[in-house]
Amino acid sequence: MKTPLPSQSQGSTSKLDVRGMLERLKLPGIDTEKLLESGRKDIEALLESNEKVFVTAEALTRKQTELLSQLIKEWQASLRDAVQKSSGTEKLTQASAHTQHALSSTLACMKEMADIATKSNQEVLGILDKRFREGLNELRNSIKKPHTEGSGAPEGST
Repeated sequence: MKTPLPSQSQGSTSKLDVRGMLERLKLPGIDTEKLLESGRKDIEALLESNEKVFVTAEALTRKQTELLSQLIKEWQASLRDAVQKSSGTEKLTQASAHTQHALSSTLACMKEMADIATKSNQEVLGILDKRFREGLNELRNSIKKPHTEGSGAPEGST
């Protein structure tokens, strides 16, 4: 027979009572309130880092759309200019100049997008690293030190 989950046995399926489960476990030497607070902060750090990733993805998508739009406009202008030129030499010179300009613009935009992604990655890693370090400190602090009586020296030793 399958044992019902705590939320099922209480008739509630809307929330999982983590606090209640931890308190019933009565983990020796663990401060459950600090443990729960640490978990909440972990989730906040993940939400913050996900928000940064989302904002960066939006910025990169916008930049790619701008780049594509700009390239299409330049390509259309290049075609118009090439058709209007009278000699073959002028057409080749103009086409070469437009190609060179489009290439340098594309490279500059690619560098800018790489810089945006790099900066975002550094920010996200900074958020997660900071939370990881805080979590370690919280874990150290949440473990209750055993109380010792006397001076701490073993009995019978002098």
